[in-house]
Amino acid sequence: MNAINNQAAATNSFEGKVDNNPAVLAGTTTMHAVITIKSNAQGNGAAVGAAAMANGQRVLGFVVDCSGSMSGDKMRNARQATIRAVESLPEDGSTYFFVVRGGDTGQAIVSLQEATAANKARAVEVLKSRLTDEGGTYFARWLSAARGEFDRMPGAIKVLIFLTDGKNEGESGTNALDKELAKCSGLFEVESRGVGDSYVPEELRKIQKALGGSVDGFQRADQLAADFDQIVDRTKGLARSNVKLRIWAMMGARIAKLEQMTPQIVDLTSKLVASNKPLTMEVDTGAWGEEARTYMVKIEIDPANVGAADAGARRMANVTLAYVEGGVEHEVKLAAGGQVMIEWTADEKRSAVINPVVAHHSGQGEMARNIQEGVAAMNSGDNEKATRALGKALEQAQAAGNEEATRAIKKIITVDEKGTVRINKSASKGDVVSLDTASTRTRRVGK
Repeated sequence: MNAINNQAAATNSFEGKVDNNPAVLAGTTTMHAVITIKSNAQGNGAAVGAAAMANGQRVLGFVVDCSGSMSGDKMRNARQATIRAVESLPEDGSTYFFVVRGGDTGQAIVSLQEATAANKARAVEVLKSRLTDEGGTYFARWLSAARGEFDRMPGAIKVLIFLTDGKNEGESGTNALDKELAKCSGLFEVESRGVGDSYVPEELRKIQKALGGSVDGFQRADQLAADFDQIVDRTKGLARSNVKLRIWAMMGARIAKLEQMTPQIVDLTSKLVASNKPLTMEVDTGAWGEEARTYMVKIEIDPANVGAADAGARRMANVTLAYVEGGVEHEVKLAAGGQVMIEWTADEKRSAVINPVVAHHSGQGEMARNIQEGVAAMNSGDNEKATRALGKALEQAQAAGNEEATRAIKKIITVDEKGTVRINKSASKGDVVSLDTASTRTRRVGK
């Protein structure tokens, strides 16, 4: 992709494009477009990253589940992973951290402080003695404690590592988590992690949907340290926060759905808000370093606004990015102006030509839904429905070249030479939970 606007190098850190099917059959009222965004925040030099970063400050928080079920190997590895992550924080004058112990309450056993050598050393001693397993599981209370620490650093880039090994049982049947997620929305993003085989991936995805970030899980607790290392490394590279994706849709059209498709599938539809620009909706995509993400938008068109067959292409939507730097808003245009062009045609051969990028991501979305449907059916004892859904998911994973998903699905089902799909009786509970967790991880086209 080429550079996409004419701003100075210090602010020109994004590039992108839009893909959609070039022609649709006459009368079609629904269309999809895939938006690919690449951030070159680090590629423009350290000075650019420092200038772009809000207040020049980053905060990395930790919430560590210390409920009774975290005893033994899980608690020991969680403690060591947190200690190692704290020790590796850069002593650059702009990095801050805190640690919340999750039990019956959320307790900041290491309050917000700068990552100096002395502060990190003192924090390590606290973590050695106070990260112990005792108490229940109360996600809202833990997030509330983290929010209180983040509130002390307005304007900074904020990331939370949230680790749990179990279900949010302490708040079962209440809407405490929903209320807390609403309070946290837009304030920080969360790297949600499960360990063992008893956490609930859907609960972690709920946090992700509200606050952004990612979801992952590990059957073996000794895998946590390497994962925490990767999160710390990514946080070091974050250079810009609260980047908005803006979508203008023509009169008589509406944005019916917006999903982040890579690196993980996240439904962002509920986070869309009206922009200050006419006919435009926007969503906060959170913090960016040097990375690439893909989004898919579904646009529904009022039948009265459908164009005549073979009357030429019309602009259906337009996509831009926006961010604030130095108190000034910058709007970034994508390649070809970020335009979503559509032409209605009576020619079935033309309408059958599918953009490969759109086809790929549509398949990845279907795969994720089939995996989750299959796992839910297994958990409810409906093996017939499970094999049907997981069999489809396997076909879609193989067609997309998604080797990770293919391996994970094959741990749960077997397919004989006749194509008959059966549940693998040797699959463990951990294999099922891991498949569910990985269902939203996708691969980019050509990657």
